[in-house]
Amino acid sequence: MTGRLEGQVALVTGGGRGFGRAIALGFAREGAAVAVTARSRGQLDAVVDEIRASGGKAVAAARSNAAASQANLARLRQLQSYQTVRAPFAGVITVRNMFVFMTAHDRRRFVQKVDYISTMGPAGWREKQFPGNGPQWIVSPLGVFDFSGEDMTARLHGLFPGHTEEEITAATGFPVTRSQRFTDIEPPTASELALLREEVDVTGVLSEGERR
Repeated sequence: MTGRLEGQVALVTGGGRGFGRAIALGFAREGAAVAVTARSRGQLDAVVDEIRASGGKAVAAARSNAAASQANLARLRQLQSYQTVRAPFAGVITVRNMFVFMTAHDRRRFVQKVDYISTMGPAGWREKQFPGNGPQWIVSPLGVFDFSGEDMTARLHGLFPGHTEEEITAATGFPVTRSQRFTDIEPPTASELALLREEVDVTGVLSEGERR
């Protein structure tokens, strides 16, 4: 544990099992306070208990209704202050900086227009005057997008080694435009690969998504 995420809050959706669970545990090991969401309350509680047993801070973000949103905001702010919270919450919540991790990259996931909006982008985040900056990156097995486009829309920030701009364009359902901050992404080091394969993606979910 390096404490690289000390003072940060991570919201992990689908964190009750598999890859989401591994991400939640990984963030907690690095010092982040973690809010975990999932459909199964039993799985949520198990992950939260595991994080707390190892000395981390976490809450289970179970489904609720919009009427609970103000209480939920207060609970998340408590978590940001590192006060332990046990009660469930859901609805409208704010995290200072969000990073979207996609386990696969294809036109079914990267669409021109979504059917349902589960969280706002950076523009909506600022319009509502939520604390922090909202989503900052979209990370997929092929590359990374930032939100530097017009009206804070997604732009291609970089490609992972072994992939091309043509490949990512073909797999994306909206026009791909380079970010002004476009850069080459260095290959992971041996120690980073070991961490990903042995600690984060132990079931091979991410590597399977990369092959699709």
